[in-house]
Amino acid sequence: MNKKSILIVDDNRLDADLIQLAIDECGMNVKSTFIEDSPDVMHYLHAIEPGSGTLPSLILLDLKMPKMDGMELLTLLKSDETSSRIPVVILSSSEQPCDIECTIKSSANAYIVKPFDYSELCNVLKQTLQFWLNVNTGSFELEQI
Repeated sequence: MNKKSILIVDDNRLDADLIQLAIDECGMNVKSTFIEDSPDVMHYLHAIEPGSGTLPSLILLDLKMPKMDGMELLTLLKSDETSSRIPVVILSSSEQPCDIECTIKSSANAYIVKPFDYSELCNVLKQTLQFWLNVNTGSFELEQI
């Protein structure tokens, strides 16, 4: 079985490194790619050879980013043929009801408030990855697209 991949989109390199460390520690066999600048995400996804099987199986997306915020990127991701079927989980420090409601209305697959406690972050990420990469029977193999 091929190692599944995830894309982490976060403008804060320290947050992304912490997320990566937590993913590594939770024992999930995943390949992570980090992109810190939202406009680069669509370029990255479109550069992947169609049918190559290398599209990410999941995108973890921060909301509050400078050049293009996560809401704008989410809209692009869900309206683009290449990325529309990739599950997008918002991983943000914002607990604002408006942020949560708006992202869910814009087809985010889930919204998770980033825990401040590292062990809780590990737990949340492990559960999230297990669900989206292993448990969710509504998933499909992007490699076949």
